[in-house]
Amino acid sequence: MALAVAAPNTVRGTAWLDSNSDSIRQPWETPLAGVVVMVAGQTAVTDADGRYSFNGVAAGTYGVTAVLPNGLTAQIGPAVVSNGRGAVVGIAAAPGSGFRVHLPVVVR
Repeated sequence: MALAVAAPNTVRGTAWLDSNSDSIRQPWETPLAGVVVMVAGQTAVTDADGRYSFNGVAAGTYGVTAVLPNGLTAQIGPAVVSNGRGAVVGIAAAPGSGFRVHLPVVVR
């Protein structure tokens, strides 16, 4: 999820518990502190407000990886950084359903 504009060569964002799984941060949704976030070979840990930041990121497109607490999953978009604009990437962590669908295989 892309948020507001970031300074050039910067990647920043927030991790939160997305209680209604809509990928939009609501005022009542809890920030996730202590989440390890990795971008472009750098590692940061979210603060008490769920915020993280990386400075000095070279222009390019990077995957954003987060180590979430057990039972939480997130679809995290890429960080696209340029010399003129940074990237803001939100980490909307939602509880995994715990359900799996197993469909029968029919051979004819």
